Amino acid sequence: MYPMQNETSDLDRIRDALREAIARTTLRAVALRVGMSPTGLQEFVGSRSRPYGKTCEKVRAWFYREAGFSSIAPDDAAVLLRRLVGTLPQPDRGVARLLDCVEGAYREAGMFSPEWVTRVRQVVPPHPAEGHVP
Repeated sequence: MYPMQNETSDLDRIRDALREAIARTTLRAVALRVGMSPTGLQEFVGSRSRPYGKTCEKVRAWFYREAGFSSIAPDDAAVLLRRLVGTLPQPDRGVARLLDCVEGAYREAGMFSPEWVTRVRQVVPPHPAEGHVP
């Protein structure tokens, strides 16, 4: 339906995030949170090759759990949001409405909406017939 961004760049982003986490704590501490051995994690971080499927699952789960939605590329975030409204006749209009709801919830809480909302809006085509709901 909507392809995810290049898997190599996805794994590179995860490797970068893991390197930063290791620099802040220790290899052993990060490996424990990822669910891998320190040696396995060190090999993943130091390699440019495609890891085993289980390794990909573990590091992706860690990435999205630890780094949060803000770390997802805008195109990938749009893909995930489209999955929520994929059966609508115009999924991008549904994504725009979801983003409106997120902004509204933050506004009601007296907060600024997260930066990822703005970044995702830039990759989701606008729908002039519907307009932006403040």
